[in-house]
Amino acid sequence: MSKKNKFLVIIVLTMALFILTFPGIVTAETLTLKFAHVCPGGDHPCNTSAMVFANLVEQKSGGTLKVNVYPDAVLGGERDITENLQMGNIDLMWNSTGVSSNFVPSVDVFNLPFIFRDEEHFIKVAEGPIGKKLLKEFDKAGLVGLALTSPVFRVPMNNRGPINTPDDIKGLKIRLMEVPMHIATYKALGAFPVAIPFSELYSSLQMGVVDTNENAIGTFSTAKLYEVQKYC
Repeated sequence: MSKKNKFLVIIVLTMALFILTFPGIVTAETLTLKFAHVCPGGDHPCNTSAMVFANLVEQKSGGTLKVNVYPDAVLGGERDITENLQMGNIDLMWNSTGVSSNFVPSVDVFNLPFIFRDEEHFIKVAEGPIGKKLLKEFDKAGLVGLALTSPVFRVPMNNRGPINTPDDIKGLKIRLMEVPMHIATYKALGAFPVAIPFSELYSSLQMGVVDTNENAIGTFSTAKLYEVQKYC
């Protein structure tokens, strides 16, 4: 699995979640929280874990807290969701470090290519002093960083041929998120980045607007990108 352009997801939440820490202030009425993310629903790892989180919150709050999960960008893209999080219109979200870095610049360190040797290396950093310090930076953006999850290494996929060396990326029109670090990396490798919303990715690959994209294996499977991308 490629170690390039780490796409690590972050759970970000508003101050409404402080109720979990101080359950004594919750009334007998049920408080409903919105948890949004852009990943596909169903069995996608982000959605599965969001549903597990929602169930645990309801159990541990004795039913006084309920979390409704909104997958598949139904409440907007990551930037939209983050801005609504800041305004209090949404309570929780999964967010990529790519988009998070637009709100918390220090997160961009996790977008550097090849910075982690493997999953164990990432977990050691994310759960150690560096990760804890980074999560505190979310306060400056009016957010609360709850956790850095396990790494989801992003993998290049395409229809032209196997990608085994950097030279195989040269000349490819690649769909990327609007993340400066990602764009700079692929430009340095000789590709031609194109910014396309995830909601339009499948059709763009199908019609040949772009040759390739880079995504997590979970997304490759649940969004059925294998139907329009021959090599991964």
